[in-house]
Amino acid sequence: KLNIIDKAHCLCDGHLLERAIQNLITNAIRYGNKLVKVSIAVKGKYAHIYVEDDGDGIEEKDRNKVFSAFTRLDKSRDKSSGGFGLGLAIVQRICQWHQGTCIVDKSEQLGGAKFILKVPIL
Repeated sequence: KLNIIDKAHCLCDGHLLERAIQNLITNAIRYGNKLVKVSIAVKGKYAHIYVEDDGDGIEEKDRNKVFSAFTRLDKSRDKSSGGFGLGLAIVQRICQWHQGTCIVDKSEQLGGAKFILKVPIL
């Protein structure tokens, strides 16, 4: 169940949290086809930031791998075309520094990947 509230407060490093969200959105744009959806909700003591796309998604067996440094699931990408495979590892590390986490699932609405960044609220 989602709580509808006017505002939530999180003790965080704004620059780092912005970087994590930016990395998720950049990936959604890169791997999605046309649509990217960003939303936020409060569940319990956590703010959940959702970034979803309409791309091919990430197979369930590969979902934990994407957070490992230097991992690229798309074999057609290399350092010259797709970065170093560090973006999601950085996202996960930033979440851990904030006592939160990031998980990946399948987007029920758009069909592609759905990243859920969770950070505690005050």
